[in-house]
Amino acid sequence: MRDNAETLLKFNKLRFRRPNLSRISPRLDVRVASVAPARTAKSADLWATLRLPNRGRIEIPLQTNNYFEKRGGNLCPIVQLCTEDNTISVRLVSDITDKCKESRENYLGRD
Repeated sequence: MRDNAETLLKFNKLRFRRPNLSRISPRLDVRVASVAPARTAKSADLWATLRLPNRGRIEIPLQTNNYFEKRGGNLCPIVQLCTEDNTISVRLVSDITDKCKESRENYLGRD
């Protein structure tokens, strides 16, 4: 009887593994993060500020690229942290609903 129970437990451990948290990329809103244009720095276009509870804050310089500038839209107060190949990257979220409104209407067809 005991061998049967151990076999079932071993099978369940193999089938239902613990979740893999390595691919989670949290989105941080206004309560934790903020993005602002550089005031005096010439090396970075934007600065992201992460507020840590009881530990102060971290300011991260962000450099924009051509794709970001061409895309347009309003910059949302959300920062997404992503990990790829042992590096952390900061991604910005922009609201492009107004810019894409015409293409959406053409796709759906106007009555």
